[in-house]
Amino acid sequence: MLRLISRALVALALLTGPVAAQSFTLPELGLQNSGACRQLAARDRTSNAMISLGCLDTVGKGWKLTPNVIQLQGPGSTGDASAFTALPTGGTDMRSLADLAASGLYDAVPDILKARAAPGYNGDDAPALNAALLKETGVALHPPRGQQLLILNLKSTVRMPKLNQRLIGFGGLQAVQFNHDLSNTGDTLQIGDPTDITKGAGAAHVEGIWFTHAGRLGYTSGPLTNKLTGGQAHISAVGGQHMVFRDLGGYGMPYFFNISGSASTVIDSIFLYGGVWNINDPTAQEGIAHIRFASSPIFGHNTSGYISNFTMYGGNVLPSQTYTVGGKQYTSTRRIGPQYGILLESLEDGAINKGILAGYADSAIAMISRKPATGALNYITNIAISNSNIDESNNNGIYMTRTSADAGIISGITIHDNTFNGQTIGLTGINVDGTLGFPVVTKYKEHHNTYRSFISAPVKLSGVDGGQADHNRIAGYNLAANDTGQGGSLADTAGRIIYGNTRNFSTTSEVYGGGQNDDVEGNTNQWGYADLTTGQNNTYSNVSLIWPGTIGGLSALNLTGGSLTYQGTLAPQPRAASTNYTPTIGSLSGTITTSTVQGAAYTIDPGTRWVTAKVQVQIANNGTGAGYLSFTLPFPAVAGASNVGTGIVIGGKQLTVLLPGNTSTAQVFDYAGAYPAANGNSLALQIRYEAAL
Repeated sequence: MLRLISRALVALALLTGPVAAQSFTLPELGLQNSGACRQLAARDRTSNAMISLGCLDTVGKGWKLTPNVIQLQGPGSTGDASAFTALPTGGTDMRSLADLAASGLYDAVPDILKARAAPGYNGDDAPALNAALLKETGVALHPPRGQQLLILNLKSTVRMPKLNQRLIGFGGLQAVQFNHDLSNTGDTLQIGDPTDITKGAGAAHVEGIWFTHAGRLGYTSGPLTNKLTGGQAHISAVGGQHMVFRDLGGYGMPYFFNISGSASTVIDSIFLYGGVWNINDPTAQEGIAHIRFASSPIFGHNTSGYISNFTMYGGNVLPSQTYTVGGKQYTSTRRIGPQYGILLESLEDGAINKGILAGYADSAIAMISRKPATGALNYITNIAISNSNIDESNNNGIYMTRTSADAGIISGITIHDNTFNGQTIGLTGINVDGTLGFPVVTKYKEHHNTYRSFISAPVKLSGVDGGQADHNRIAGYNLAANDTGQGGSLADTAGRIIYGNTRNFSTTSEVYGGGQNDDVEGNTNQWGYADLTTGQNNTYSNVSLIWPGTIGGLSALNLTGGSLTYQGTLAPQPRAASTNYTPTIGSLSGTITTSTVQGAAYTIDPGTRWVTAKVQVQIANNGTGAGYLSFTLPFPAVAGASNVGTGIVIGGKQLTVLLPGNTSTAQVFDYAGAYPAANGNSLALQIRYEAAL
């Protein structure tokens, strides 16, 4: 025991550093005879009192200092605390003091755990965290060592009141969680004071925290409990100057981010999911947007905002519903995530880049220009949207409008290198809505985008005052199968339609038609490009139609205005007549025992030698068939031409159809180049080729 005591004293001496040379006498030491933590004390020779140095914990098998503090030599000293860790009330091991000292962050977890253990704790962790944020410019949060999660229940708002403050979570994206309690009627985290121009957020930095909202994950139906209606947010920030939000995620609340009156805001590497806006139930309409940029009457409008490397899903889904699109009934599931993924009401110089947005109740991205409130400014200008997948929101991929004539016109919008995919759920890819009678956007650019699988028209422009579109590919649209010959609207049947107030708009090198996978003819396209304006200086050149659709009376253009400067390969293409034929089914080697042609037909493009043959065959017993499957064509192919078609095992794998030149037999392989069929398979096959007619 004396050896242990001597070692403890040596350790204490190392902590306090060397002392000046002086005389010592042997100390009078004492150790308590009993107790869970036995005091070790030394006699003060002046007062004759025993001074406790700490205690030996016989239960936890450790040493406890008295008082519970380690004091180094002072600022600029070489004292080393790297071997020590902080032990709050309860004895839970935390990050090393050296780690926290190096990061410049204050560890708020001991304060939070201490508050939880104190009498009168009401289940709200916000007061303890707020106390730390009130005195420190940098605060760290992390799970206790040996544990995976630190979940803070927040019945009131967490506030970052200091300029340039940092709040950092450690341990992985979902390791530190802020749960917005159902009793909380405010924001989850507020940065800056929206009422005081001297108390903006500055260069605030928030990282590594997962935000949740009680009762919102997995919502399917019914009223929301304690629905929030005041525009609350998980993160509400005002008056920022180069704020950084990184590695954050979560779900719920009217907004996840609500940014106002800030400059150079960076939102990077985020995963946002869910939120509820039930299109059929007003009692469950709460989620407005995952990210909102709005103006502030105190701090003004936003300048410079960058959103990158994001994954954002509305998430919640309603069962299949039947609803009307144009003059047709259409059935699909419906999305009930927030109304919008990204809502821009005030942002000058912004970029949305490298991410995915999907599953919103209205639109993935919305730019809505409103009349400014008194003292506020609203600008939506110089916004670039690029290199992103924009999928399956109920109404639009991107939506733009002005709510009144005294709202500012949107300006300088560039949309490029994106994929818009309605996933058979979304109505439209881009909708510039000028139906109120005045222009919505000027200096509009749209290029190198792909659009597919929309129920209606992929691009609708009724409010563009000057702009251009070029090198876009538009396929697999009008899934509701509206037909202008039967009362359907062009607004639902064309690949691109310009109408209303759109003027001074040029379209160049754009391709329409084809199915949802941008390949075969089996689709419901009707029109390629439609211009319903008159005398508004709209032009188009080198626009073309491929793989015409199946709606009767298909034509590439429907023009009542504008100026066609170069038609390229596009021309009205009437629907070709279909003729049945009987192909012979075989294989490269062996013999197929039993096969049945369930349907076979061909069409010839009017005025050409291009033939499309479609065959469906059932292989009841494949026998010894091997190598490749073959079927004969209605006409041999021209010499020297090779063609590639497509197919599928119904309910199974993709197939490839090959047709060497100067032959009348097509060869079918699976996707790996192997024999495609087995007993009981039904195969749907198609090949388009130039015939020797």
